[in-house]
Amino acid sequence: MGARAIERRWARTLALRAESSPDPEAVFAEAARLGEAVARDGRIAALLRDPRIREESKAKALVDCDPARGAEMRAFLLFLASRGRTAFLPGILAALRDETDRRRGIVRATVWSADPLDEERLGRLRAWAERREGMKCELEARIDPGVIGGFRMRLGDEMVDCSLRRQLDLLRRRLGE
Repeated sequence: MGARAIERRWARTLALRAESSPDPEAVFAEAARLGEAVARDGRIAALLRDPRIREESKAKALVDCDPARGAEMRAFLLFLASRGRTAFLPGILAALRDETDRRRGIVRATVWSADPLDEERLGRLRAWAERREGMKCELEARIDPGVIGGFRMRLGDEMVDCSLRRQLDLLRRRLGE
């Protein structure tokens, strides 16, 4: 089983635990805060991947670093450690965010272009993504000088490449056949 499948499975487990708790939104909010902290501080992810540190110690560090850590999240982190899966926590939290977004009818998308896209173009891309996915789209725009003409977009788990570089690669392959 691949890492993404493992992360999605554990994210569903956490989502089910959250939904059966007295305050599901508090659990989801806490998971989001923890996910942001892990994404912001690479030392946390490095700690989670370090094979020299015992799983229980990793979970204890995550539990103890936040005195406001809720009972559901504490139990989940300890359970994750008992199964030797703490290294997957960053991906699990990202997958949980995607899962909760889907449940709320939201899809996230990131669009890369060589130059900043104006609001009109971003609006058209957002509308296209919303029609395609049948949900509200939260679109983030990023600059990537490596994109030659057009754009690339990650829409949920899918990559849509509408760049000139992609078109040239396709043409090159056709001519090479």
